[in-house]
Amino acid sequence: MDWLGVLSVVVMAFLDASVFPFSVQALLVGVALAYPQWAWGLVAAYTIASALGSCVGYGLGRYGLAAPLVRRFPPEKWEQAETTMRRYGPFIVATGGVTPIPFPLFTIAAGILRMSLPTLLLAVLIGRGAKAVIFVLVSSYLGQRALEQFVKDHAALIVETALLLAVVGTWLGKRWIGGHRRE
Repeated sequence: MDWLGVLSVVVMAFLDASVFPFSVQALLVGVALAYPQWAWGLVAAYTIASALGSCVGYGLGRYGLAAPLVRRFPPEKWEQAETTMRRYGPFIVATGGVTPIPFPLFTIAAGILRMSLPTLLLAVLIGRGAKAVIFVLVSSYLGQRALEQFVKDHAALIVETALLLAVVGTWLGKRWIGGHRRE
């Protein structure tokens, strides 16, 4: 296995989730197609690197290093964002993990708005994991040439499927954590 390709996916996933938004999916798919026997390990590495990178963005928000971002918005907008994050935070982060919106915005906001770190990590694992699984499944099923055409023709369907998986996974994860806390 070409460790440079895997290392590139891991480093890019980490940076993409922390502070530098990159489009890692093309690299993820390329390496997964080149080494199909390692595709699921690559999905796991991508997902874990994204979770670790999200801790950096979270820390920037939590410990005030993203203050310039906070000053750009009026206090009432932050109050509204805090209310929304408290109510729907895991869903927002998991959804952000599968959308083309720069993911550091979600991780930094989660830190600023004091989302619990375990909740953030669960949402990141679900959202980014769903995104990686969908890209690898579709690419391994269709192959590279067909994948390019499929993405052109069905980009909305891919995002909607990933969103659905992220929302359902976050809901199930939240119920599972909530059930274990009561015991």
